[in-house]
Amino acid sequence: MTRQLRSLRTRARGFTLIELLVALGISMLLTIIIAEVFIQTRRSYMVQDDQARVQENTRFIMQSISRVVRQTGFRSYVGVASSVYFPYATAPAIKGTEGGGTLSDSVVVRFQGSGGSNGTSDNSMFDCLGNTVAYGNTSANYFSLQSGADGNGLACSLDNSTWTELVPGVENMQILYGVDTDADRTANYYARASDIADTMLDSIVSARFSLLVRSPTETFPTAQSVTYTMNGITVGNNPSASASATPFTDRRVRRVVEFTVNLRNRTP
Repeated sequence: MTRQLRSLRTRARGFTLIELLVALGISMLLTIIIAEVFIQTRRSYMVQDDQARVQENTRFIMQSISRVVRQTGFRSYVGVASSVYFPYATAPAIKGTEGGGTLSDSVVVRFQGSGGSNGTSDNSMFDCLGNTVAYGNTSANYFSLQSGADGNGLACSLDNSTWTELVPGVENMQILYGVDTDADRTANYYARASDIADTMLDSIVSARFSLLVRSPTETFPTAQSVTYTMNGITVGNNPSASASATPFTDRRVRRVVEFTVNLRNRTP
């Protein structure tokens, strides 16, 4: 009887305090490791998601600007000189506005529609808002950076007054213009808008765009301290045109997208 009681007492014995502390410590260590892995995985996913969003926005910027700017100077009736529809003094086919120093540039391009002579459209010419432009109608398309729901964004206007945001999170835009000086329909040099006289506007055959696009959230683990070179201009988190480029110091993903658009009605 005594041996049976001793055996039962031995089998019923619980964990000692030391064993409980060791088990608790191991559990806490595993929890910390799993939580750290989860945090790192989530942070990596957020960075990749922001990078993908920035890349998607850059593609849309290139498509939107290129599609419209490429149409610059198109005339419904080619038998009439371009200067009749797009006089450089009042309504040039393309003209930029210099932001001054490191501030953003803007540009306006004009073209006419395509279609039947009765004023219908053949759906081949579109303005920056996606509307078709009918035969004989002149469309003026303004591109500029305007304040939106998420800071500055690339915006379009048909009257330089009412703006529609195309892409959010665009912090800067710098534009160079290819000028043809020997009438061979290719650019001899690229210059900023402020360096091109009005009498040379009809000699612009291409435009080189550089835009700085950022993510909507701050996902980098640590703050970045960087400036960016855009068409020869160093830009950063600048409060004014006269200030030198100050680095961005937040944790956002940024990318500079650069591309050149040939004005197909002025190039081979």
